[in-house]
Amino acid sequence: MRKRNNIKLNCKICGKFFWVRPYRKNEAKCCSRQCWLKYLHKLNDKGKTIKCLNCNLIFKVWPVRIERNQRFCSLKCMGKYTMTGKNNPIHNINQKGMNNFNWKGGTSFEPYGEEFNRELKEQIRKRDNYICQYCNIKQSRKNFPIHHIDYNKKNNKPENLITLCGKCHSKSNGKRLYWKSFLSWKMETRLA
Repeated sequence: MRKRNNIKLNCKICGKFFWVRPYRKNEAKCCSRQCWLKYLHKLNDKGKTIKCLNCNLIFKVWPVRIERNQRFCSLKCMGKYTMTGKNNPIHNINQKGMNNFNWKGGTSFEPYGEEFNRELKEQIRKRDNYICQYCNIKQSRKNFPIHHIDYNKKNNKPENLITLCGKCHSKSNGKRLYWKSFLSWKMETRLA
């Protein structure tokens, strides 16, 4: 049914006319789902068989994947290939440990100070009312982690510790300057 401002197009399979909205004119190819499936099978016949770079499985590829240079039979194979660096011209190094771009010199293996124990963590959670200080979610079953604002595991002063939920705590490992400045500002405004 024709509506105002719609565009009339020809179906690539059956030749029937159909109406589409103007913003869909570049992507609309067929008048119905059946024609669309026939169109996809027609496209698939133009594809070619290639070998997966990770597992050497031979499979048929759609033309769109050839254009995008996708050379893996599955996402699992692509992940294995990029993580191991197996014969990979782009990622030719192993990306674990020191070779990872997030490596901070092994600081995650440093021990915490002796005073950073269960009692201190519980005091900080109680001080923060068992609420994440970034997203304001209330703690339910699992205890929220306690975060060191200056990322120094030895500095266990209460003004350097803050309660964050699991998601926010994992986010705080990236963009450290932002998190350090935001959380220190949050603590200053609370203590003032």
